Amino acid sequence: MRFAVKIFYDGENFKGFQKQPNVPTVEDEILKALKACGLIRDGKESMFNYAGRTDAGVHALGQVISFNSIKDEIDIFSLNDYLPYEIIAWAYIEVDPDFNARKHAYLRWYRYVTPYNGEEISKMKEAAKLLIGTHDFSYLSKPVKDQVQTRREIKTAVLRKEHENIVFDITGASFLWKMVRKIWSALQMVGRREISVEDFRKLLDKEKNIPLTPAEPENLVLMDVFYEIPFIVSSFAVKEIIYYLKKKQKNPKERRPVFQSIIEDLQTRIK
Repeated sequence: MRFAVKIFYDGENFKGFQKQPNVPTVEDEILKALKACGLIRDGKESMFNYAGRTDAGVHALGQVISFNSIKDEIDIFSLNDYLPYEIIAWAYIEVDPDFNARKHAYLRWYRYVTPYNGEEISKMKEAAKLLIGTHDFSYLSKPVKDQVQTRREIKTAVLRKEHENIVFDITGASFLWKMVRKIWSALQMVGRREISVEDFRKLLDKEKNIPLTPAEPENLVLMDVFYEIPFIVSSFAVKEIIYYLKKKQKNPKERRPVFQSIIEDLQTRIK
């Protein structure tokens, strides 16, 4: 049996999603839990894969993993018992034997949330609209060695002020390394009047390169990954995520606007 599972994680204590030697990663913890609860014997044998890599510090609400299980059923509660408290499985579905969490995704949704600090929102919205369509994001991503194709299609890009925060939602079939964080850095420069909307357009069209530092990873979340299949949602697990995030929000040192944004999205899922 092959299953796909949606996973939430708080990325602050991990060095990214992808397994790496001698550092804590989300993939490592998930594989250990899958083995411990008897769903798989080995990651390679189970054809384990995932929808996307996230950088160190980046969170996910809708990361998706898929694997061949040695059991005929999947018990979300048992899996969560073996996962660390900052990783929670909350939805699942049986899938075809050839299902691949990365290749079969048709849309990915990222959200970036930061406190509002007097930025000119109207200009940021104007610039965000320019993202829609297909562009070369060479200047708005971090190049990977031997990467040839740097063109990506953005389906939606919506920016708004909410609860004294700026919320930026962006969707597309796929994204380049650090692409969302560099886009956000450029949008903030527009909002602070450091560059113009026209400068932003020239970044997209490779007419002008502006030095950009990727925005902080801790404010970015992979909100969801979409497929042509309906997932079975565990309301109990969703409540567990909300409980975890509300607890973090009570500690001023751990409080982040992006966590409140995730809570509000999840509350709509269990109404």
